[in-house]
Amino acid sequence: MDSALLALILTGTITFCIPIGVPLALSIIAGSFAAILAHGGANPVIAPRRLFAGMDSFSLMAIPAFLFAGATMSNGGISSRLIDFGNALVGLLTMRPGRVGNC
Repeated sequence: MDSALLALILTGTITFCIPIGVPLALSIIAGSFAAILAHGGANPVIAPRRLFAGMDSFSLMAIPAFLFAGATMSNGGISSRLIDFGNALVGLLTMRPGRVGNC
């Protein structure tokens, strides 16, 4: 199958799913799955297995934890206190970023 037709199927499925209220991540997954089925080169059972196997990574699992920690720090007010503490430590120092590499 032509790659232009596969791209059309992918973008068409995504642009169909978004206006009817499907979340973006699920729209991308549905579009990819439709392109895989249209291509016919892969077993439809293997695609979800590879999708979930690719998400089994410590880096990807840490992203929601960092987002949650940032939101908690922001709502709790500790973020502004940490910035104020950092400014109190080094706020009066004049930095010259252009001369950092010239030792």
